[in-house]
Amino acid sequence: RAPPANVAMSPARKEEAAGSAVEKPPPPLFAPFRALGVICGGGRQAWSVRRQGEATYVTVGTGESNTWQVYDCAKLKLVMVGPMLEDPPECIASAKRDVTATASGREIAVCVRAHRVGTWRKHEGKVIQMLPLGNYILSLGDDNMVCLWSVEDAGSNEPVAVLEMERDCQPTCMVHPETYLNKILVADESGQMQLWNIVSKKCIYNFQGWDCPISCLASAPAVDVVAVGLADGRVILHNLRFDETITTFHDTTGVRGGPVQAISFRTGVGVPLMATGGALGMITVWDLEKKTLHTVMKDAHEGSVYQLHFFAGEPVLMSAGADNSIKQWIFDNMDGSARLLRFRSGHSGPPGLVRYHADDKQIISAGEDKALRIFSTIQDQQSRELSQGHVESRAKKFQIKEEELKLGRVLGLASSQIREKDWCNLITCHEHDCAAYLWSVKDSALGEHKLIPPGKIEDQTPISCVCLSVCGNFGIVGTFAGKIERFNVQSGLHRGSYKRIDKSKQHPSRKRKGIWSAVSAPERYATRSAHDDKVAGLYSDGRNKTLVSCSADGYLRFWDFRTRRLTGEVRGGFEFVKMAPYQSGMLVAVANGEHVISVFDIVAKRMVRRFAGHGARITDLCFSDDGHWILSSSLDGTVRCWDVMHSRVLQVMELGGTVTSLSLSPSLDMLATSILGRRGVYLWANRLYYTKEGSIPPSEVPVDVSLPANLVEMEDKLGVPSAGLRGDDTCDVLEVKEDDSSPVTEDLRVMLETAPSPLKPGMATLSLIPRSHWKTLLHLEEIKERNKPLQPPKKPEVAPFFLPTSQEETFGKDVKFSPDTGGLDDGEQTVTRVKRRESADIFAETEFVRLVQAGAEAGDYTSAAAYLRGMPPNLLEAEVCSLILNEPGEIEPRERRILASVLDFAQSELSAGRNFELIQGFLGLFLRIQADVLLMDAELKSRSLRLSSQVSQRWRQLDHLFQETSCMLNLFTNLQ
Repeated sequence: RAPPANVAMSPARKEEAAGSAVEKPPPPLFAPFRALGVICGGGRQAWSVRRQGEATYVTVGTGESNTWQVYDCAKLKLVMVGPMLEDPPECIASAKRDVTATASGREIAVCVRAHRVGTWRKHEGKVIQMLPLGNYILSLGDDNMVCLWSVEDAGSNEPVAVLEMERDCQPTCMVHPETYLNKILVADESGQMQLWNIVSKKCIYNFQGWDCPISCLASAPAVDVVAVGLADGRVILHNLRFDETITTFHDTTGVRGGPVQAISFRTGVGVPLMATGGALGMITVWDLEKKTLHTVMKDAHEGSVYQLHFFAGEPVLMSAGADNSIKQWIFDNMDGSARLLRFRSGHSGPPGLVRYHADDKQIISAGEDKALRIFSTIQDQQSRELSQGHVESRAKKFQIKEEELKLGRVLGLASSQIREKDWCNLITCHEHDCAAYLWSVKDSALGEHKLIPPGKIEDQTPISCVCLSVCGNFGIVGTFAGKIERFNVQSGLHRGSYKRIDKSKQHPSRKRKGIWSAVSAPERYATRSAHDDKVAGLYSDGRNKTLVSCSADGYLRFWDFRTRRLTGEVRGGFEFVKMAPYQSGMLVAVANGEHVISVFDIVAKRMVRRFAGHGARITDLCFSDDGHWILSSSLDGTVRCWDVMHSRVLQVMELGGTVTSLSLSPSLDMLATSILGRRGVYLWANRLYYTKEGSIPPSEVPVDVSLPANLVEMEDKLGVPSAGLRGDDTCDVLEVKEDDSSPVTEDLRVMLETAPSPLKPGMATLSLIPRSHWKTLLHLEEIKERNKPLQPPKKPEVAPFFLPTSQEETFGKDVKFSPDTGGLDDGEQTVTRVKRRESADIFAETEFVRLVQAGAEAGDYTSAAAYLRGMPPNLLEAEVCSLILNEPGEIEPRERRILASVLDFAQSELSAGRNFELIQGFLGLFLRIQADVLLMDAELKSRSLRLSSQVSQRWRQLDHLFQETSCMLNLFTNLQ
């Protein structure tokens, strides 16, 4: 029986009802875009080399990005990136028909080019290796099964054949011996090998082995010979036909007992060579004729050597290692040794600091591998590592590793683009280093000057933070002892210290010399260092008038930049750990040890905003270039976006891990982050910049966003990034999955569909649509010219003269032949406009025209403006072109009414001050297409003149507001 309606709900029922109504997360503010600096990873088997025509391609797994990518070996150029997978690929095989198979665990993902077409499931255990063989791909699992999959039927889930080995056998690797038709050689951990026929599914022969686990196999250029790599470092050349060992090479990995992980043979003219690699990053090359060691390539990789491959008929060796790099070596030295030909590399250790350099095209990153790198967001081949001098030659001379000669881990950096062509424009401080270093971004090298604070060597302390003035002439450094020193960047000379005056102590030298009354008041007293503890942040304003510093002693201090005297201070109460300035204004954001962010006004020298919400130490924070947002990352695994104007949190995001550093691009379109334990720099696209959404509703519910994969760089002159792949496949600029289940309130829907109204008459508001949307309206002709095909279109086959066509059916459609009418005479001329329309079906009233006419009748153009905001530029151009189809002097009354309604719509929006930049772009497109019609008709011409006066009046009002605001800013600025 149902309970009475007036019975109160129990506390348990209330909690249950509250739990069911949990707020759902809003759409993410940043969407995954791409990963920079992830070259290779995933293990020894995440590698496959395939020759297609005259070109050679290598497919490698990226490991942490859960995808794979293809490089053209001619220049190591990235040409294709695979789709996102559930897990990182551990085994890769690329075969014919652009089929790529990747294994993760017991499942095999099958892709044709960059599209996933199916999943192969047959193994009961983990797949440990895959091998392409003609029209098939073989997979070897630790469940003692070898499955044969057809490339031609990639979407099939059933293997063509299954080879089942004995249960006591533990396979480790397999290889296809050259000239052995339909045969594979499988090795196991006991050191034995089995030769199998994949057609008859039978084991042909068992090789007894060498009582040592076999780690890798490689087919030699000689017939019937294979190379067997053992776990103890030996490589054995074995003849399969006679089951005899030809020769044995010991300690091939450079250290006794190290396993052999990769083997490759040189073919063609020249000395027959065999290259082997192991776990210490060393590559040893052996002369097969003399059976001796040919050369040793020490420190070829910082870590394990994953794979080796000699190009057919060339003295070029390609290697991949655990240090996130692919290298090519050429054997052309006089002594037969190899030199580095070309390479692609990223950070071998996780980056801990990322910063945009001056514009949106370059990102500076510093990692745990002691490397300072510049990544290009436009062309991946322009990414490079900044040189630290002749580290490689000095390491060879002193017989030590390169890491021992590199500078320490970067703790802080600052850059400026103003003086980039004149002198160094990048300054860094390093771990346990008492000097700051200058770099030249233009030359990608370390500068000649070091910034060392004055004083005795035993009294010096390491540098904790650095700052570069906006003019690029001065570098300011802060130390762990609380000192702040200023240097000239061009000469590297010391230009003064920032010190406090201690009025409790008289200056001893002034008192002793008896000149107490002759000196100024500040010089009568002793001085102290700028802070009592580590300097955590420095910032010089854009006018070089004020220097702001924060420290672990809990003080935020303001200094006169020129005189180096203290002008004010604010006590924060807790130690400060990070500081981020608003470069275009007079604000700084400071994070303290209590996970709170405080915003201070430099002019008023007081706190104006306070943001609390992080649950652990804040790792980094940054201001947006327009000053509206503050982005902060924390060890609690979240990135928070704070709305500075409204003093609230805008969104809480979980970007695939703990973000250690972040930087927002100056144009606000991209967010660059580094993530704990990952070697890539990850870019996230601002949804408000690339989608139709006007704003994001504020929410503190964490939004989970998956990591981005690597994407092929494609240059766009309009500045719009492309998420497409190079080749035949294309996709949208930014693909964002909409969550249909996410609740959207009516207020939010109205906010997204309509522009905000002006605050008062005479003002104007923008449409809040992406900047690229209305800019494209002004450059449609340039875009069409740029996208023209290189080859002219092929001329269609000429239809026979006796096949007549119906003119009414050909308007806007393919030509259709009518069997009931006569043919067309040769003298008929083809015109661009239809002069008469006897059928009303030819002109179909579009949705935009219907909304404009409905708005004219109702006096409200809100629906038409909302429809205009959502139309792509190409469709909008088609709408404008279809407004009139006759010649300019022969327009009909219906068309005249439509054009008049469009002009009234534009005038109404300009009068209301809504969608200002969108209406300006629409008018530019409308007048460019229909200007001749407006000039020929008297009524339309008068309406156009009224609209022109309205546009001029609106621009005069805005110009007056701009001038008034500029004058007020100059007045307040000069009050200092």
